[in-house]
Amino acid sequence: MKPLIKFASDSDFIIGVCLILLSVFIFLIPDAIFPESSEFSFSVFIASYLISVIYFGILWFKKIHNFYGFHANMEYGFLHLVLCLISAYALNREIPIFEQSTMWMQVLLVIQSIAFISLFFQKIFPLWLTTFLFVILGIGFAFFIYLAIYLIPVYPVGIIGFFVLGITLHAFVPLLISGSILLFLLRNDNRKRRNILGFAAGVFIALLVVATFVIQWKNTNSIITKASDRSLLDEKNDLPEWTVIARNLPKNSFSEKILKSGIVYSAVSEENIWRLFDLPSRSFDEVRKHDPLIMIATFFNGRPKLNADDRIKVLKAMYDSRHYAQERLWSGENLKTSHVLTNIRIFPNLHIGYTEKIISVRNDEMKQSWNRSQEAIYTFHMPEGAVVTSLSLWINGKEEKAILTSKNKADSAYRTIVGYESRDPSLVRWHEGNTVSVRIFPCTPNEDRRFKIGITAPLTQKAKVMEYENIWFDGPGCGKADESIKLVLMDDVNNLTLPSGFEKLTSNSFFYDGKYNAGWACSMESQIIRDNNFSFDGNSYKIEPYKKSYSAFELKNLYLDINKSWDNNDLKKVMSLAGNNNVFVYTDKLVKVTPQNLNEVSEDLRKLNFSVFPLYEIKFPANSLLITKGSFSSPNLSDLSESSFSLKLQEYLLAAYKIKLYNLGNELSPFIKTLKELRAIEYDGGDINYLSELISDKKFISNQENSNTVVISNAAIKITETSDTAVSNAPDHLMRLYSYNNVMFRTGINYLKEGYYDSTIVNKAYKAYVVSPVTSLVVLESQQDYKRFGITDEGVSLKNASMKSSGAVPEPHEWLLITVLAGLCIFLYLKNKKVSQILK
Repeated sequence: MKPLIKFASDSDFIIGVCLILLSVFIFLIPDAIFPESSEFSFSVFIASYLISVIYFGILWFKKIHNFYGFHANMEYGFLHLVLCLISAYALNREIPIFEQSTMWMQVLLVIQSIAFISLFFQKIFPLWLTTFLFVILGIGFAFFIYLAIYLIPVYPVGIIGFFVLGITLHAFVPLLISGSILLFLLRNDNRKRRNILGFAAGVFIALLVVATFVIQWKNTNSIITKASDRSLLDEKNDLPEWTVIARNLPKNSFSEKILKSGIVYSAVSEENIWRLFDLPSRSFDEVRKHDPLIMIATFFNGRPKLNADDRIKVLKAMYDSRHYAQERLWSGENLKTSHVLTNIRIFPNLHIGYTEKIISVRNDEMKQSWNRSQEAIYTFHMPEGAVVTSLSLWINGKEEKAILTSKNKADSAYRTIVGYESRDPSLVRWHEGNTVSVRIFPCTPNEDRRFKIGITAPLTQKAKVMEYENIWFDGPGCGKADESIKLVLMDDVNNLTLPSGFEKLTSNSFFYDGKYNAGWACSMESQIIRDNNFSFDGNSYKIEPYKKSYSAFELKNLYLDINKSWDNNDLKKVMSLAGNNNVFVYTDKLVKVTPQNLNEVSEDLRKLNFSVFPLYEIKFPANSLLITKGSFSSPNLSDLSESSFSLKLQEYLLAAYKIKLYNLGNELSPFIKTLKELRAIEYDGGDINYLSELISDKKFISNQENSNTVVISNAAIKITETSDTAVSNAPDHLMRLYSYNNVMFRTGINYLKEGYYDSTIVNKAYKAYVVSPVTSLVVLESQQDYKRFGITDEGVSLKNASMKSSGAVPEPHEWLLITVLAGLCIFLYLKNKKVSQILK
């Protein structure tokens, strides 16, 4: 107890520890209250710097008068160096020599600081703990040596700026710490065998970790190089080079880091190997980071032999990074989602739901720069068959509704106004994979920016249950966002299941108020679809239940689309179903599969992250069946545009060859999902037993879609357009769903054609006011802006969807009847009023 009492009475030690705690508290204030605040972070640096100077003054007058005093009292010197380290990282917020440190680097800095404080107690520690402490010092020594080397290019500035209050001397802090650790180890009372061995072990551990990382980096780089070479040397390969790499590269965090080197992670400059720090140069919507292991690995091995654009394509295909890889016109690094207001209306008897989300975006940037405007980008994930049907942006406190126009006009207007004029627009774009992106500009620190998006979506049918899936999004951080949800059922339902937190308001309305939750759903017993119609502009839209129908199918050739999702059982079961039919797989050519060569042929294919089967290699589509098993990752169809693969696929599918495709399981790769959306394939899916039934009964699902009928299979509904004016008893969402899916049907594989435009398809989308591959919703600041870009809203259309709408829009003759009745009511009211006055 006496040593502890000694430290408790040591005022210099107590003051040092208290100042460290105070400095840490001050350092963390900007992150907790004003993230990225320039004014506040500079004040934090000044406070941290003054604290370190004050403690240095205390030590100088009481403990450290010269080198010998410093050597004898180095424990106190380490307390001061911890304060200098905090001050240096506070300064780094203002002068970012380092990008944001990775998590392991932050943890190591904290551990090292604790180890420096613990040096006061090493005399009373048990031997094993003292040895462990020197192991930590060895690891820290190696780490600070790295930082000292990294900062070599800054040393001349540090020396020249020495007279400016000594601030530039922060560049020498890692070098001072490294030297101090060595001096401490060589001090007489520490020069013991176990201490030196512990220190050496720590240095060895650090070097071993670095060597392992560098070797793994080299091996992964080699995989990338070999895949690239193989794709270039293979004359029959039609896929882009980056696609071959994405299929073969091991899918793990290490591969992700090597692909992000120089994009997200700082890396050694390729132009000048001696320039040790090279900041990320390619726009990618992710916080820039500094990882010493990546810096060292790129120093010895270089970056992958793949340009930044192709590496981003690999990231998109392998790691679902499409949201982060979208082109940006302005930064969005300081944006946060502050509040989400969700309004849901479900029509159980139609298997349809309409969702409006009003989202508030906050800009936490406090820097006094020439322009603090930022661009918010959101990616909304929707159920299959869903469509965006409304958009609003609040401008000067007033809600301004979007206008639907062609995709090219909307893109041109947004790019011009945001890129050059820095004024208010918002834009919704359609993307593959049941997603849309929303762009909002400008988002400033002056106030939260608010926009509203409306989405019409089918309810997912699962056996005897219907499910509403929440429309979730990627976008500015929503970890601290609140959400209020109002859910209204337009019909009575049975067995309603809601997530916890929902309160019942009335028999069919519910409310939630709490933290934002992306992944929730509610379910109910499936309802029988009633005979409902919606009429507009001389056409009616009728909904009815969809039931699969089948036609005869004589199978002769079976094609297997094999990837990592397949296992041996899948292959054996499918082979057993094939019977005497031919079975093929595609490696670099079509290979016929037999029970004897199955394992050999499939071994390499089952290592692939995803598969992109060349449908054009299927010679007799009428008697062929392609079996796939969906993977979460793959390129989108548009990612392959302009490649030989894409051109051959277009030519093949435009020749009216529709491949019959069966999916084992529930997941679809993005590539197959887009082909299905565009109605480019005849699709069915399920388990192995259902597949066995189809093959044994010699049948396959019949296509029930045509130019006037669409099928939304996941909702088990079919919608038909007719040229009549039946009485409307359904909401306008019926027409919107029909029109979007009909647009997809009509667009088909033409989607891949550069600059494809069909006025009849655009008009179809415009009348229903739906976002599609050929149309977008855009909000501009003024009517003059709309006129300048030729964007008008003068045609007959449903306009933006709304919660306030009853859903049934009267026909012209119905409007006439309403007008006559209204006039009659007014006439009777005035007549009665006049009679009353006469009687009085």
